[in-house]
Amino acid sequence: MFWVAAALFLVAVVVWFTPGGSGQCVASADSDINISDYCFRLDLTVTNNTGVDITSYPVRFELPVLSMINNNQLDARAWDLRPTQGGFGNEIQLFTINCDCNSSPWWAIVENLPDGESRVIRIYLGNNEQKRNQGMQFSDRETVVAAYDSAFAITNNLQVDVEVETSSEAGQNANLVDMWDSNTGYALSYIEDSGLLKVQAAANNASCEASWNTAWTDENVLLTYRFTAASGLDLFIDANGVNIAACDTDEASLTIPSVALQVGNSLDNTIIRDVQIFNGGTRAAHWGFDFSAVTESSATTPYAGLVSDYTANNNDLVYSFSRNQAGLIVSEAGLVFTTDDASALYSDTGIDLLGNKFGSDMFAISPENQRGVGFDLFDAAFTNFNIPRAMGFAMFLSAFGLILAVGVFTTSRSVPLAIFAFAMPLTFGSINGWLPTWWVVLWALLFITAYGAQQWGEQT
Repeated sequence: MFWVAAALFLVAVVVWFTPGGSGQCVASADSDINISDYCFRLDLTVTNNTGVDITSYPVRFELPVLSMINNNQLDARAWDLRPTQGGFGNEIQLFTINCDCNSSPWWAIVENLPDGESRVIRIYLGNNEQKRNQGMQFSDRETVVAAYDSAFAITNNLQVDVEVETSSEAGQNANLVDMWDSNTGYALSYIEDSGLLKVQAAANNASCEASWNTAWTDENVLLTYRFTAASGLDLFIDANGVNIAACDTDEASLTIPSVALQVGNSLDNTIIRDVQIFNGGTRAAHWGFDFSAVTESSATTPYAGLVSDYTANNNDLVYSFSRNQAGLIVSEAGLVFTTDDASALYSDTGIDLLGNKFGSDMFAISPENQRGVGFDLFDAAFTNFNIPRAMGFAMFLSAFGLILAVGVFTTSRSVPLAIFAFAMPLTFGSINGWLPTWWVVLWALLFITAYGAQQWGEQT
């Protein structure tokens, strides 16, 4: 029982206090406002040889996503990403698609790229506090539909929720979500009114409108369409749960045409992140556009695929991208650590419980983990001592170990337990690449010898 308790205690202490080593980096950040909050970075380069300048244009990359997930370098849902261009503070849009393979398509929106020039898109990843909510960016080059289904043919008590981010308040005529034909059905749309942008809800041939609030530009906004046949007000538009328009249509019910449901028809400068349709409070469809819900069926123009319906109705959206990639040359620099640029192999899955690579030589020191607890204190203390770094770490960690050993021996009067406690700081240093493995092996042998001697003495 002693050995089991000792082993479990050691594992618990090391896992609790030790950040990931060089083979896997696990950030423990409170936010995503600093580069140091992310473990890895991935540089993607695009060169424009199209003959024309491009602005806010989607560029396609293929990345070894499965290997990154298997190596714990990327969250399995691709939530831990921060795509940037021109600096950490300038976040751009990135639409990731999961193919469960090592040629996963990602679409990055390049903000501006003159003809003949190149741009680097720097993606930071590996922040367990980051929860990225991606979406599909519409720029009048997309078609997204769901085939006609009775689940969408809701004639009363209809609610449609659309989470959008629109980058321009200039007027445009486009549908966010619609099941509409010849003034029958329902639609939640953008319309242009004297150059200004408005949100419109349509119920058959009646409509209700609300002016665009400038505070919503470049912000996530939940727009809600509600139709409830009733005397008086029956058609409503909500923004972030607050009613912004209410109208009396005098419509007894909606007349639903036998057409496909469309998402983002003719839409521009807008990202749709989530769409939900409710029938009397029951969810009839839900599309989230997240990494695990999107799959690609065509890897050539027009690029096509599916967005899975989260509900049991399984009414998937079918998308088609008319995004000409001719003349766009892309390359990938490879995954590196954000701090010391040490390479991280995609295919190396040999990691232990703590995420460190198994070493073939226990006398070799692994790359130092500069994010380890106490590194800054130790490093600053003996940088000018002109002694080997391993010796400096051994001196400091042994001092902490001696304090622990004295404390344990004073309370327990057990030499093996004191030696065990002495080894804990040294084990911590070895895991972080500050000491070679043989230091821990030496103390393990000493512990076993002391424990054996104590047992022999008690039996004698």
